[in-house]
Amino acid sequence: MLNIVLVEDEKWAMADLCQLLADIPAVAIVNAYLSPLDALANLDEDLKTADVYFLDVNMAQMSGLSFAIELQTRQAKVKLVFITGHENYALQAFDVAAFDYILKPVKFTRLYKTILRLKNFFLTEHVHKTIPAFIKIKYFGRFDILLGGQPVKWLSRKAEELVAYLLVNDGAAMHSEQIYEALWSEPANHRGLANLRTTVFRARQSLNGADGRMEIDFYNDCYRLILRDWSSDLQELEQKINNATVTRRELQKKIDEGLLNDNGWLWAYEYSAQAEERLQAVIKKLNSK
Repeated sequence: MLNIVLVEDEKWAMADLCQLLADIPAVAIVNAYLSPLDALANLDEDLKTADVYFLDVNMAQMSGLSFAIELQTRQAKVKLVFITGHENYALQAFDVAAFDYILKPVKFTRLYKTILRLKNFFLTEHVHKTIPAFIKIKYFGRFDILLGGQPVKWLSRKAEELVAYLLVNDGAAMHSEQIYEALWSEPANHRGLANLRTTVFRARQSLNGADGRMEIDFYNDCYRLILRDWSSDLQELEQKINNATVTRRELQKKIDEGLLNDNGWLWAYEYSAQAEERLQAVIKKLNSK
């Protein structure tokens, strides 16, 4: 969860920002202040939970830049995002180590990009108190995901299949209709897409043990998998191939196991065939030496 404090003295701008943030998952508004002086009075309390401050620059009672300087003297880890209608403040904003600078009127896509960057930063820096489980993905043979050494307990087979499908598409945004047609092998319809949303919910619940390291993101009717701190048998094999340390026996074993072969997913056959073709080509190259 990304905890945000808003300081913005224009009511319309505050209302718009709150509405935009409400449409972004895993975001919480700790406090929203129309007065920077009120925000300053509650600074010590808000800093107990805040990850980031969104600040207007040009406020009547106190400039956002002055507020930022005061804020930084008390808490080094909190991040600053400036939101203003004045582009000429950009360089000054970055002088106080701003994480980002967004011009008004704020667009959802621009705000969403900033939020994703913030989430990635805090997870990478281990700022959050929870200790994420280490993720290990097994593609060859029977698909499996281990979180801290324990296999994921899937709430449904379709939830498992959905995660596997998003994984092999390597973080790409996949349209909901495309996902439904791949997993259910029929044209998408209203009822079918409702089933997909249920499957997404079950998949997210199944991945709770990943502590935010494996998240299903949704935007503009598309889903994608955000993955951090992970490894997989496919990744390890590719590293051995790139480092020229792989053996013919290892390659043949993976071919025999097959990529996602033991799950019976129709859409997976194409990926399995591509993987086998790739590994056969590596064996052929090894034999020619």
